[in-house]
Amino acid sequence: MKNDIYRKVKARRILSFNEVNCDIFIKLSEDKYVAIIRANSLYDSSIIVKYMSKGVEYFYVNKDEYIKFSENYYSNAHLALYSDCICNQEKIELLNSIHELVTEHISNIGIDKSVIEMIDKVVSSSIDIVKKDEGLFDLLSSMINAKDYLVEHSMILVYLSCAIALKMGWSSNLTLKKLALAGMLHDLEITNPVLAIIHDCEKQKIDNIIDSEDRDIIHKHTLCTAEKIHCMKNYASDVYKLILEHHENPEGNGFPGGISSLEISSLSALLILTEDFVSKIYFSPIGKQKKEDLSELIKYFKTRYSKGNYQKPLEGLLLYLQSILKEK
Repeated sequence: MKNDIYRKVKARRILSFNEVNCDIFIKLSEDKYVAIIRANSLYDSSIIVKYMSKGVEYFYVNKDEYIKFSENYYSNAHLALYSDCICNQEKIELLNSIHELVTEHISNIGIDKSVIEMIDKVVSSSIDIVKKDEGLFDLLSSMINAKDYLVEHSMILVYLSCAIALKMGWSSNLTLKKLALAGMLHDLEITNPVLAIIHDCEKQKIDNIIDSEDRDIIHKHTLCTAEKIHCMKNYASDVYKLILEHHENPEGNGFPGGISSLEISSLSALLILTEDFVSKIYFSPIGKQKKEDLSELIKYFKTRYSKGNYQKPLEGLLLYLQSILKEK
């Protein structure tokens, strides 16, 4: 079939630059693909916007040229990251785009040397942003647009888990790298954006709102993702555990292991608590009235997480929220 010779790429990524090194196709039917941009020719971004306004989410490149396209895109994004005039917002948007490229590349090609280089760059750049802070929380809140939950919530989890860790004094590069890696890749096996939102509900809600096939994907994604990451050399086994345990909870009835608050590792507890926080602010963003908006959240987290190995991460979250409230 014709669709076996093409690889899909997110439409909005073609907006990032005005030239690509291979032909870009649009899919008209299962058997018909038409080139809309030719290799190495400058194009007007309005072409892409026009198709996106009609509901087009993906364009396509020839399978044999996908690696060339991927590497070229990453090379351009990497150069842009180190531009003297780039601001934090632009840097975060670029890192989101590289994150998108990583998941796309793994889906199309698998885990190889080039994708590991991309992952390392996102991790190190994200940690640098967190260490500089500079109104990070407000910036992240303003950039939540609910257009791509998988990318946005994963990257916000990276930033906030590292920011809370710094408040706790867990400031070693190794610890921050573990959190960033786990945050970035924890939902790698979930590709359906609607399912991605549903899967961050409570376990009992998941059982009620989706069919058995989707429920199976959700309940297995922690192990499947952890095993995929575990095969990557030079990645600490702690990252495997963080990804495997990210749907455990303080009540001890999470999945896959139903681990109690006294048995969960402190680092896993931090990632779990932070992901809960990210989910809350993603769908109910913190507005200008920070104190009022955060007060109910603080009550919720104190009630739910004041137990076992979640207590220390809770203290870190509260310290982080105090620092936000002090910002002008």
